Amino acid sequence: MMAKTHQAFAVFSLLMVESHVPEFAGRIDVACLLVMLGALLPDIDSPESSFGRLMPIISKPLHSLLGHRTVTHSLLAIVLFYCCLAASPMWHLYAKTISLGFISHIVGDMLIGTNGVALFWPFKQKVSLNPLGMKVGGAGEYLVFNILLVAIVIQALQRFNPAAYQVLENNISFVWR
Repeated sequence: MMAKTHQAFAVFSLLMVESHVPEFAGRIDVACLLVMLGALLPDIDSPESSFGRLMPIISKPLHSLLGHRTVTHSLLAIVLFYCCLAASPMWHLYAKTISLGFISHIVGDMLIGTNGVALFWPFKQKVSLNPLGMKVGGAGEYLVFNILLVAIVIQALQRFNPAAYQVLENNISFVWR
């Protein structure tokens, strides 16, 4: 998945669970930034990724040793990442938010891309949930990205401008009648 699709999927995921997680309440702007950061972190194993280019001293050796979509895209990585954040005095308040982005990244890579992820690393078998065979950067991903943007805008309108959302909802229901 491309970085922008990972970030859109992370924000969409945040908006879906936000009402159930008290830590997100009140500062949705900060939560969106943190979840978008978390959505880029698993790709530290790829020197060509947005995050990998920022941290080549980590991404190049990691990629050389383990490849892409292996350890950083696993259940083990999710648990270790969350535990490290939760134990940190500086990051513990944001552990759930950043980890949600991390998790959304892994789910997104299982949905888009033909290779899957090593979800159960150190076992090498990769898991994919991509029955349509959507390729990274292909037309299918661009369609998914645009659908996510529309869903995010609808969620934002519903939350921050209910009157505008009601107008939109009425117009959509008029079209479908």
